[in-house]
Amino acid sequence: MTKKLWIFSWIWLAVACAGLITVIYINRLSEKHGLGLDKKAAAGNAPAAKPLPPANNRKATEISGQKQTPEPADEKMSELARQGKWEELTALLLARFSVQTNIVVGEEKETDYTPVDLSGEGTVRSIIEKILERFKDASSYQSPNDLAKQIISLGEDAIEPLLAMLQEYKDKHDQWAVRRAIEDALEGLLTEKHRDVIVKYFNEQNLFADLIKKYGFPEAKDSVMAKLMKWESGRTGDANAIVDAALKYDSARAVEILMAKMKEGHIIGNAAERLVSVPGLDMADTFREAAEKVQGNWDREKLLTPMLEKGMPESIDLALKILKTGTPVTEETDNYLRESVCRQISNYIGVIGPPDEIAAWLENNRGKLNWNPNTRHFEIIGGK
Repeated sequence: MTKKLWIFSWIWLAVACAGLITVIYINRLSEKHGLGLDKKAAAGNAPAAKPLPPANNRKATEISGQKQTPEPADEKMSELARQGKWEELTALLLARFSVQTNIVVGEEKETDYTPVDLSGEGTVRSIIEKILERFKDASSYQSPNDLAKQIISLGEDAIEPLLAMLQEYKDKHDQWAVRRAIEDALEGLLTEKHRDVIVKYFNEQNLFADLIKKYGFPEAKDSVMAKLMKWESGRTGDANAIVDAALKYDSARAVEILMAKMKEGHIIGNAAERLVSVPGLDMADTFREAAEKVQGNWDREKLLTPMLEKGMPESIDLALKILKTGTPVTEETDNYLRESVCRQISNYIGVIGPPDEIAAWLENNRGKLNWNPNTRHFEIIGGK
C-alpha cells in the first residue's frame, strides 16, 4: 500500500471515529437529561443561587484557604441542553468539533437579528419568507428576537401563511431555526379566539404549551394529564408549562400524577419545586425514592435544592453523586451541573471551593452534618 493511501486511510478513520463520538455525545446527552427532543423542555429549571445569609447567621468554610467562586462553564452550550434544544446543541457541537480537530464538518452561520428592510415587498407570505431567509442554515437561535417580532407585527394576516409554512418545515430538520422562528411568531399571534388551532397543534405536535397554560382551554385538560402520565424521555412539549397547566386544571390529580412519576425516576420540568411548595404536602418519601431511581445528573440537580431546603440528609449524598460524576464525553455539561451544585452547597452548608475539593470535604464530613431548622443550614455537629 502506498504512503499516500496509508495517510488517506488514517484520516478517513479519524473522521469516522470523531463523527461517531459526536453522535454518541448527543445521544448520551438526550438520554442522560431525560428531556428528549423537546422544543424548550425544562427552560429555567435551574434554581437561582440564593445569597448567603448575614455573617452572624452562617460562615463560609474556605477550602485550601481561598474563597473561590466557580467560573461558569460554557453557558450557551449548557443552557441549550437544559432547555432541550438539541438541534441547536448539535450545530454548536459540530462547530466546536471542527475547531478542535481542524476537520470541517459544517459551515457555521450566525443569524443577523436586525429587522429586515421590507420596502417593495408585496404579499404577507413573501414578507415572511424574506424575514425567514435570515434563519436558513443558521447554527444558532435566540428567543425572543427582533425578526420574530417583525413577523408578529404583521398581525393576524400572518397566521395562515405561518401555519402553512409550519407544515412545510415540519420534517426539514436541517432548517430547525426557521421552524423555531415560525413557532415563536405564531405564539405571539395566536390568542384565545384561536383555541381550535392551539389545541390541535398541542395535541398533535406538542406546540403552544404556554398558550394552553395561559388560556386553560377545557378541551385540552385530558391531553395535558395524558402527557404527564405517559412522560418518559420523548417529545412532550414544554415541560414547565405542562406541569403548571396540569396544576391549574386539577391540582389534586396533577399532584398525584407528578408524585407517581417522580417515584419512577421521572422529574418533569419544574415539578419538584412546584410540589415542595404545596401546603401540607409531605414530599420527603417521594424525594427519597426519586433520588434513588432518577437517571442522569440533570434530573438529579432538579431535586437537589428542594431536598436541601427540607434539610434532608439524603441531599448530601445526591450532591456527592453529581459532583463525582464526570466523563470526557460530557465534560462541559457536567461542569455546569457541578458548579451549580457548588453554589447550592455554599448556600446551605457554607463550603466554598472547586468541585473536587468540595466533594472531598463532603465525603469527610458527611456523618457530622446536622440540619438546623432555625438557620435553615447544615452545620457540623459540635461546631468542628
